[in-house]
Amino acid sequence: MKRPNLTTTVLAASVATAMLWVSDVVDAQQAAQTSPPTTVDEVNRTPELPKTPSARAAAQPVLMQWVQLTQPYPTDFRAERPLVRAGWLVVIRADSALLTPRSLAEPLLLASADGWTASVEWMQHGATSGHRVCFVPWVDQPRPPVGPDGRAPTDESKQRASLRGLRMWFGTPELPERVDAALLARERALADASGLQPLPKDRIPTASADITLADRSALVARMRELATIWCPAEVEPEVPAGPSEVAR
Repeated sequence: MKRPNLTTTVLAASVATAMLWVSDVVDAQQAAQTSPPTTVDEVNRTPELPKTPSARAAAQPVLMQWVQLTQPYPTDFRAERPLVRAGWLVVIRADSALLTPRSLAEPLLLASADGWTASVEWMQHGATSGHRVCFVPWVDQPRPPVGPDGRAPTDESKQRASLRGLRMWFGTPELPERVDAALLARERALADASGLQPLPKDRIPTASADITLADRSALVARMRELATIWCPAEVEPEVPAGPSEVAR
């Protein structure tokens, strides 16, 4: 059998690739032509962003629950991606203008108390309901997640993550994955300078019973459960598993 010429083969492959690329471009152009353009009304539907930080940027917790994780996970809400072994599960109420989704950077959701500052994780915006389900990760925990007796050592970490002097607020617009220790320190200083006060004791909800969860997937499931209670219209329906997935 005659071996094909290498140059001819490469050229044919290049032509085929170019034809596919041109086809994709044409499809994209046709889709753009058939899609309605962004209207002024759509732009105006995004509320003006309040000045942050400010008293208006404060968030009010309405539910709090301490969570211990058996399997830690690296958080995507910090540039250093530290391991999270525990934290406060929180539902907050806030100004809908701060909860509204935006195309780029959004005001960082932050929390601080005596001795700590955290970049708060969240799973849905909450602009419709005015509530957002969040998780305040506790990353400074030297002890292992499970002790010799097989139980999670919650007492020490929870004590160190004390809620004395708790503040939750929206800070400077930024991407959560860019948050590091230095940025957290700057945001806390800005909150101090703006006069953002700690929540009075009577405005901090009584914590629900502590729970221990297996891992981040279990944490997300618990957050989703709370979202169906506090903001059901914002929870996307779960897609039923197909027969092949159920079989696994």
